[in-house]
Amino acid sequence: MSSPAHLLLLSLFSCAHEGPHAATVEGTGATGDTGSEPRATDTSAPPVHLVVDVDTEPGQPHLLVLIATLDRPAEVAAVCRGRDDPAETLLFESALHTDHRLVLVGLLEDVTYDCTVGAFIEDLEGARATLTLAGPAYPVDVPRLELTVPGPVGATGWTLMNDQDECGGGGSQWVFLVDRMGRLRWVHEVGRGYEIDIDASWAGDRFHLGGGWALFDESEPHRGLVRQVDREGGVLLERE
Repeated sequence: MSSPAHLLLLSLFSCAHEGPHAATVEGTGATGDTGSEPRATDTSAPPVHLVVDVDTEPGQPHLLVLIATLDRPAEVAAVCRGRDDPAETLLFESALHTDHRLVLVGLLEDVTYDCTVGAFIEDLEGARATLTLAGPAYPVDVPRLELTVPGPVGATGWTLMNDQDECGGGGSQWVFLVDRMGRLRWVHEVGRGYEIDIDASWAGDRFHLGGGWALFDESEPHRGLVRQVDREGGVLLERE
């Protein structure tokens, strides 16, 4: 899950590339080896070798993914902080493994993040890598909110919302999360062909979407939706 300041925190994957999601990786190793070779507390063990890379989730270019590769199983954590706003901090964690895939859910668009990735192994000082990445480019069809907030706003709490760009099933529907300042944190495209009564809820480890029945024209085919998606946008269940 995400940092204490947010509803969600997730995990990551990938390859550095040019474009709006380009990431700069810095470290002390050879090319592609981003991490200091740490001093081991157990001197008989070789140092940990950590390599990180950043890409986007296949089919979902607005989801950045971090891949951390180790030469032995270890836990991995990544902390990403907004360069101009240290309070904008997200934590991502992955359990014991050699190949880690952390999907960076919750990043703000138009924000530059400085991230520190660490690998933790019992009896060894953890390996560390740093990287800089640009926030995701969320789809232009998803509305941006402008809020007027009287007084200070707490950092916690995200709100799940939905939007359709045309009434009557002609336009694409979206569900999305915004923080207490109305800023986009996560989006999922429901698709086209559904009526306007889509309901969305958070079920602890997934989003449940339902509705979209063709209620007003009995000649229309049944086009209702039953779908569950995880925070990475992967479909876990969908009625055929």
